[in-house]
Parts: sequence; C-alpha cells; structure tokens
Amino acid sequence: MPTPLGPVVASGAFADVYAIDEARVLRRYRSGRDASGEVQLLAHVVAHGFPAPGCSRRTAPTWSWSACTGRPCCRPSSPA
Repeated sequence: MPTPLGPVVASGAFADVYAIDEARVLRRYRSGRDASGEVQLLAHVVAHGFPAPGCSRRTAPTWSWSACTGRPCCRPSSPA
C-alpha cells in the first residue's frame, strides 16, 4: 500500500522530502533512480555507531526514513 504524501518539508536538486507524520519522512527521487546504494551506506554507518536516519520502507525511487532534527550536515557550524 503506498504511503500518502504529506507536505513537502525539503526539496533538493534530485529529490523531494515529504512529511508522513512527526517521526517519519518520505524521500522521492524525481528521476526514478534507484537509491539502494545510499540506503545500504546509511545502514552501514548506523551499524558502526554513527548517527543517521533509519530506513523503514523502500520502494525505489521512494523510501521512508525516520525524521531527524538538528543542523544539516552540509552547513558549517558557527565559530565558537
């Protein structure tokens, strides 16, 4: 059963992220590309103790993740 799309919470060059509920988001690649490698990489880093969102359901090009809060990884932190 497809996951209903909620409001767009982020949009990038290749994908859009929709809110499913307060704990999950759905990411969908516009091109339909398969992101299995990305899912495997995140599972690998989580298995080694690094913080990363967990994938709860995947059907390429769409999958749902646990929502994360905090500073984006690509934005430099403010100087102390």
